[in-house]
Amino acid sequence: RQDNTADGRKENVRRSGAAGNISIKQTGKRRDIMEDCIFCKIIKGEIPSNKVFENEYVYAFRDIAPCAPVHVLVVPKKHISSAMQLTQKDDALLGKIFEAVNEVARICGVDKSGYRVVTNVGRDAGQSVLHLHFHVLGGRPFMNDMSTPNAGCEEH
Repeated sequence: RQDNTADGRKENVRRSGAAGNISIKQTGKRRDIMEDCIFCKIIKGEIPSNKVFENEYVYAFRDIAPCAPVHVLVVPKKHISSAMQLTQKDDALLGKIFEAVNEVARICGVDKSGYRVVTNVGRDAGQSVLHLHFHVLGGRPFMNDMSTPNAGCEEH
């Protein structure tokens, strides 16, 4: 739907149910930072986090409810709701994200023993924050059954 801004411009607003996120399109261009997104607030430093890694493309921090000894979220600084919204224009960013995933694994000491990388797409998959993010899980063996709900978080 369209809403009027304080200065009289029209904005297309799509509200989503999870975590109260609001995705705003302004004159055909998507804003890179969403005002109500918890991950955008963490990236901007408005909400504290336990940062593991940061560069110009990605911010990585420890999960507040870890499923493994190593549980780090790797989040692109550009707001993308989920992997479903990735396009060919995001090819380079996706490469930067996985470079960051590998660096996080090295920093956390699981690059040699192995680690799991998970992203959830949509409510049924367990996506609770509508901002693309990757869970880097390691520091213990994982079950091989990927059909298990919350694969990687079997004990929770």
